Amino acid sequence: MQSCFYLRSDFADLGYLNIIDQGTSILVAHHVRSDFTAETALAAVAQTFREQGLPTSITLDRDTRWVGAPQGSDFPAALVRFCQSLGVAVFLCDPHHPQQNGFGERYHRTLNQECLMPSRPKTLEEVRQVTDAFATHYNWQRPHQGIACGNQPPRVAFPDLPSLPRVPDLVNPDAWLSDVKEQHLVRKVNRQGFVKVDLYPYYLSNKLAGQKVTLAIHADEQSLEGSVAKIFKPIKLMRIRKSYVSKTCRRCAPFLKRHALYCNSTLVFDEFKNFCNTTAKGGKGG
Repeated sequence: MQSCFYLRSDFADLGYLNIIDQGTSILVAHHVRSDFTAETALAAVAQTFREQGLPTSITLDRDTRWVGAPQGSDFPAALVRFCQSLGVAVFLCDPHHPQQNGFGERYHRTLNQECLMPSRPKTLEEVRQVTDAFATHYNWQRPHQGIACGNQPPRVAFPDLPSLPRVPDLVNPDAWLSDVKEQHLVRKVNRQGFVKVDLYPYYLSNKLAGQKVTLAIHADEQSLEGSVAKIFKPIKLMRIRKSYVSKTCRRCAPFLKRHALYCNSTLVFDEFKNFCNTTAKGGKGG
């Protein structure tokens, strides 16, 4: 079974994260918090994967908690890296194209019209109570007009669903590099002979100061290969720094050292989740 989760977020005063399964329209999970950040949003997705299994793909809107990264970052945001390392493809909706997240948008509108607006909950606990009750009503009692459901509630139309793959016991935290392999970055060498990739310095040669170089990403070797732009004459092969997160997340360096995240290492799932949470920590922009 190919299962595709659609994630619809609304992170206003109270944050809502609703996860809908494509094809069945089943509400897979819903999360309500007063403190949704890049870190807590990633934790909610990790919890859903652990409880429901791994989908083939997820579709995200462009809230900064999903895709936010400091200016100058070259690599994907923490949540995207988290999913890619688990083998879950990530599709990002184009800006101002909510129809690309149709399953999530439809449920979000239904939740507002049939639950939140009539109930008007005032506290976080009240919101959780009414949304929990509505989730049961939506999945098991409310007729769904989608073609696949045939005017039946989603869980009535699909009472038996194949199990999704479980989260792995061990995860390669750098597996996401395969999604950016063979990409090329162009940089200008500074006076000290350094270039920056994902906000981190890499030394090439001070003899190249002022010149433009091309850096090829080799995922298998976890390396950057530098060459003079336009000539493509190899200069140097550099190992991609393990602290690949952006500048605002350098606080995780002691964590990297403590857990010895060297090349081809693996982490148990909870350590991997915590590591990604650490890299996402820092608020709206991740």
